[in-house]
Formats: sequence, C-alpha cells, structure tokens
Amino acid sequence: MPKILEINSLSKIYGKGCSYCNKIIYEKSEESICPECNSVLALKDISFSIKKGDRFGIVGESGSGKSTLLKILYLLETPTTGDVIIYDNSAPRHMSNISINQVNYFQNNIMSFIRQNPYQGLNFNFTASGNVAERVIAKGNQNFNSVREISNSFLSKTGILKNRFYDLPSQFSGGQQQRIQIAKALASNPQIILLDEPTTGLDLTIQAVILDLLKALYEEYGFTMVVVSHDLGIIKHLTDICIVMKNGSIVEFGLTDQILQDPQHPYTQSLISSML
Repeated sequence: MPKILEINSLSKIYGKGCSYCNKIIYEKSEESICPECNSVLALKDISFSIKKGDRFGIVGESGSGKSTLLKILYLLETPTTGDVIIYDNSAPRHMSNISINQVNYFQNNIMSFIRQNPYQGLNFNFTASGNVAERVIAKGNQNFNSVREISNSFLSKTGILKNRFYDLPSQFSGGQQQRIQIAKALASNPQIILLDEPTTGLDLTIQAVILDLLKALYEEYGFTMVVVSHDLGIIKHLTDICIVMKNGSIVEFGLTDQILQDPQHPYTQSLISSML
C-alpha cells in the first residue's frame, strides 16, 4: 500500500531552546529537560512512515511524547524542527508549508481526532446529532435534510439508539459519549483517524465494547488508524504495527505481535513485564 503519512526528523522543544538542547536531540539522550535553558524536549528527531490502511500504534508511559506527536499530526501544534507529510490522493503535502485555510481543510476532510476526554471532543451544548452534524457541515454539506440523515446514520452505526439522537452529551454515559465522538469522527469520511487513549476511564467491559466497535468500523471503512495509548493491551487489540516511545524518542518499531512476543529494548521489556 502507498504511504499516507510521513514524519521526517521531527523534534519539539517547549521553551526557548539552546545549543545544548540540540546536542540532547542529536544524541537522543534520555534527558527530557535541558539543564542549560530548562526547555522541555518533548520529541527528539522522530522519523517513521505510515501506509494507507495501517493500524498503527504509538505506545509509551506518561511523558514519552506520544500525545505531543499526535497533536502535531493533527496540526494542533507545530514542530520545532522536521516535517509532517500527508499524502492527499497520493500527492505529498508538506504541513510546514500550508496556510490556516489548508489546515482547516486537512482537519475537516482528511483526518479526524478522537480525544481521550469527551469534554474536549464534543460540544456539550449541542445534541448528539448536532455534534455529528457539525462535522458534516464543516466538510461543506449545507443541506439540512442531508446533514441530519448522515448524522443520524453514523450515530446508528456506533450503537446510539434512535430515541437518543437529540439528547445532550451530558445525558449519556462515558462509553456512549465515546460512541458519539466516533460517529462524529467518521461522518466526514476521513482517510486517517487519530485516537488518543480512546478508552481511558471506562470500565473493562465498556472498553472491550468500544475496541470491538472500532475494529468493526475499520473493517467497514478501511481508514488508516493511529492509536496512542499507555496500555499495551489496547495496542495489541487495535494495531498491527507500532512504535514504542520513551523520553521523546522511538526505542522500538515493528509489528505489534512481534514486539509483544519478543521485545528487544529493555524499556519495552519492562512495559510488557508490568502487564503480566
């Protein structure tokens, strides 16, 4: 399959940065805070590519840089150095060279972002149907009947009952709120869906239901899925290939099953041991 995302020499520094920051990044040191200028080194010279249709995992503990990486992929933050390339109909588009209107185009048409906290991903002043409709309208559909039909269709696909379409998100459980987020993400027919800890805070039974729903929707629609999680169980369930991150660097990269069965890096080995 052709590439859909390419990340080249990506680094992210929070702070003014200095020459010592660059030394830490170049050497991929485990230091996360520069002792010279106190800048936070969130990402250090990250490079990888994702093919169309991949189920790609990014795993690591808190502070590993995985959520920062996801925000950069969704164009919510800009890297300090490096580039993100998105292949739109196989044409490479360098995200460092686009306007704010083009950012909106990619966020509304090419990618969707399912957040860990539904309060960040949903508008709690809109109904469930209204939240999904917001996404459909952002893609350019202005026909009221069409927007409502599409919105309610995706709510049905994610298991929201018809008699709940016009309830507010606050009237739903956490698992149902995630279903609404998933419906909203799918409604623009994106090529790429980014998921940030999609089941954190849900009980194990609801987690399993949401994970199975995501797998079923992936099989139906064939989007590229990028999943960030600290939980190797979720990475195993949802992804085929993954990277393991520590202190802003990639320490392991390969097939998910292979990494879980035969981890090479001591950090990955410790993550897997903690699951047992």
